[in-house]
Formats: sequence, C-alpha cells, structure tokens
Amino acid sequence: MLVNLKESGIPDFLIYDQATLADRVNSVYRTYIEKPKRDGQPRKEVGFRWFDEASFTEADRGRINNWQPILAALGAA
Repeated sequence: MLVNLKESGIPDFLIYDQATLADRVNSVYRTYIEKPKRDGQPRKEVGFRWFDEASFTEADRGRINNWQPILAALGAA
C-alpha cells in the first residue's frame, strides 16, 4: 500500500499486493536506468528505488482508494 499524504484533507491510498508493487517499482527504475543522461552518458546504478506520481499508469491510478483487493483477501468481497 502506498499513501499520498496531502497538506490538507484525507490522504489517498493506493492498494497493491507486494509482488505487483515490486514489479512496478522495478519497471520504473529499469526505464530510468536504461535512458541515457542528457549528455548521452549512461546512468549509474543507485542504491535506492522510487515510484512517484509522474510514473503512474492508468492502472496505477485505478488503485487509488480501491479497497477491493483488501476486501477480497478478507473474504468480504
């Protein structure tokens, strides 16, 4: 689960299972690392990963406040 804490109002929750989130984060990172820097040099491996809103797909946006995966896992859906 990712949480978008806002300055005001209720935060948004993005619901992922662990494997799907890991795949998305790795995909975003691979896309970043494979794209050369502006000067044409290859990017260097870094020791962390990120996943920000600029990288969201429509599928990612569809997870915002979608509690169905949790309800299904609890047998409530």
